[in-house]
Amino acid sequence: MMSKIFILIFISLITLNSNCNKISWNPTTKLKWSDFKGSIPEEKSLKTAVTFVQIEIEGEIYEDEIPNIQIVTYFLKDKSWTIVNDKETLVHEQLHFDIAELYARQIRKEFKILVQEECSNFKLYEKIYQEKVLQHGIMQREYDSKVYFNEKEQKQWQEKIAKELEELKEYEYISDNE
Repeated sequence: MMSKIFILIFISLITLNSNCNKISWNPTTKLKWSDFKGSIPEEKSLKTAVTFVQIEIEGEIYEDEIPNIQIVTYFLKDKSWTIVNDKETLVHEQLHFDIAELYARQIRKEFKILVQEECSNFKLYEKIYQEKVLQHGIMQREYDSKVYFNEKEQKQWQEKIAKELEELKEYEYISDNE
């Protein structure tokens, strides 16, 4: 009995520790420089900060053969780093996080359609996820290339992403913890 309790506590600590490294996207919580805890690479090129985000599938629970999947956007503290602390760069890095949430909402929207069609073919869900994650990476690179040292472009991207997030607001992830 004692070993089962120890294993349960150990697993709980692993889960707790990994969750401490993650910040799930939330419309009211913005990134702070203190969230950037990653090691600065020796070869960082021209970058002054990096935001590492993930769009994760959680759940994979089946209800009547239909997947019940949650898509969550995370900022990873231990992989994100900075050598600056100015407001403009933080706004730029926040938008990387927001772009990830935009693609997560697109995935949630398409998954909802599949669920409504009672699709039990997990390969279709996986295909949508992979395509959207690929598109997400392309948009992240495009964002960086267009706004680099360009305040006007940065503002336009902020407005564009805010508008698109609002259009997909019904697909915003609401955590059970909130």
